Amino acid sequence: MLVQSHLSYPILLAYIAQKAFGIPLVWADYALIAFFSWFPDSDYVYSFFKHKDKILDEDLHIPHHEWPLHWPVLYLPFWILALVTGHWFWLIFFYATALHFIMDSLYGGINWAAPWKKWTINLQPSSLDGLSHVRWVQAYRKVWIYKLDWIATIATIAILIYEVIQIL
Repeated sequence: MLVQSHLSYPILLAYIAQKAFGIPLVWADYALIAFFSWFPDSDYVYSFFKHKDKILDEDLHIPHHEWPLHWPVLYLPFWILALVTGHWFWLIFFYATALHFIMDSLYGGINWAAPWKKWTINLQPSSLDGLSHVRWVQAYRKVWIYKLDWIATIATIAILIYEVIQIL
């Protein structure tokens, strides 16, 4: 999935949960949700600098879902900590990072047993399998979920604007 997706869906779902169930979220919570939702993809910063001259090359393959930041096992101790302690910070970390991996399992694939075994869940259409980064993005723009991503992104932006106006 794209960065906009990893940012908008968790914020949108948290906002809906806040309104529906009275979950007490403040701006700092939303900032943490956004950061932790993006965090597993922060390895792209490294990729960008490593491949800055070739980042738009149609044949450049960046297998960042195979890199350690996309190994759910590294997050497992923190997820357990969240569930055992119920501490708000760790619950937000659990929610945002787990949702990131679930979304990546839908589009892109996540090896849930890395680094020990190959147990990848990848529900994306086969038309996206094995494509280089640029070609994957081009093909992703043609699938239905891409349109839903934009609806979620626009809804999230609209909600943020609405909430800012309420403060003013």
